[in-house]
Amino acid sequence: MLIIKGFLIGIAKIIPGVSGAVLALSLGVYEKAVEAISNIFKDFKNSFKLLFPLGIGIIIAIILGSKILIYFLNNYYEQTLLLFIGLMLGGIPDLIKKIDFKKLKIKHYLLLIISFTFIFLLDLINKQTFFTNDSNLLYIIIGFIDAVTMVVPGISGTAIMMLLGCYQNLLNLIGNLSNYLYLFEYGISMLISTFIISKMMNYLFKNKELTIYSIVVGFMVSSILILFFSIFESISILGIILLIIGFLLGYNLG
Repeated sequence: MLIIKGFLIGIAKIIPGVSGAVLALSLGVYEKAVEAISNIFKDFKNSFKLLFPLGIGIIIAIILGSKILIYFLNNYYEQTLLLFIGLMLGGIPDLIKKIDFKKLKIKHYLLLIISFTFIFLLDLINKQTFFTNDSNLLYIIIGFIDAVTMVVPGISGTAIMMLLGCYQNLLNLIGNLSNYLYLFEYGISMLISTFIISKMMNYLFKNKELTIYSIVVGFMVSSILILFFSIFESISILGIILLIIGFLLGYNLG
C-alpha cells in the first residue's frame, strides 16, 4: 500500500501545478513521512519501514511514470488533472477531522486567507527565466527549491521551477545523467534541505498544529481551485468520472 501511495505522490510531483505534498497529506502519509525523515537518525528502523517503500514508489513513478504521464498529459490533459484533483479532494474529509474548530482564533483564519492568496499570487506571476546557464550554484538552489516544495504542502515544485526557468535544467540533468558533479550537488542540497525542513514541519505539526493546518488548508484549497479553473471550460463526462474515481480512491487511501 505504501508503494502505491508513493507511486501516486511521485506522479503528482512531476505534474506542473500539482503538489506532491498535498497528495501525501490527502493519502494520510504526509505527517508520518515528515516525522520519519526528521527522526531518521533517532529511530532509523521505524523510519526506514515507512520511507523505504514510499521512496521506492516515488522513484518508480518518476523513472517509469514520466513517459506514460507525458503521453496522457499531451493527449488527455484535462482528464489526467481531474483524476489528481479528485485524489486531493478525497483527502479533505480526513484532514477536516483533525482540526478542532472550537480552538480556531482570528489569527488562524488570517493565516488561511494569506496562504490561500499566496498560491494565487504565485500563479499570477508571469514566467520568467531567472536562471539561464548551468552552474554549481544553480543546482544547489534547484535542490533547495525541490526540497521546500516537496515538504511544504500546496506548492508545486514543477510549477515553481518552470516559473524560475530552471525546470528544463533539472529534466536534462536527471534524464541524461551526464554531469555527475551537478547531480551530486543537486542530490546533497535536496537531501540536507529536506531533512532540515522536515524537522521544522514536524515541530510545527506537534506544537503549532492549528497554525500549520490553517496554512496547509489555504495552500491545499487554492491549489485545487487553480487546477480546476485552468481546465474548467474543457471538462468532459470522462473527466467528471475520473474526478469521482480519484475522489473515492483518495478517500479510501487516506
